[in-house]
Amino acid sequence: IRLSLVGSEMCKETALGDALDHRFLDEIPGLGKPTLENLCLFIADSLADLQPAPSRIRVWRDSIGDGCVLDLN
Repeated sequence: IRLSLVGSEMCKETALGDALDHRFLDEIPGLGKPTLENLCLFIADSLADLQPAPSRIRVWRDSIGDGCVLDLN
């Protein structure tokens, strides 16, 4: 899982990255069915307290060119 945040919230990025990295997505509490859409929602919920709040979450799967974008405006 690759996360990129612009700004000073690197500790939040690291915690979220650690929660997702090298894990079976089926085993992550609170994620539900591990679809790209649910990953976007999970990440948005995890980053909801950031200031400024993220305006867009993008999750993609390079291997098949599939992706999801969640606009939070």
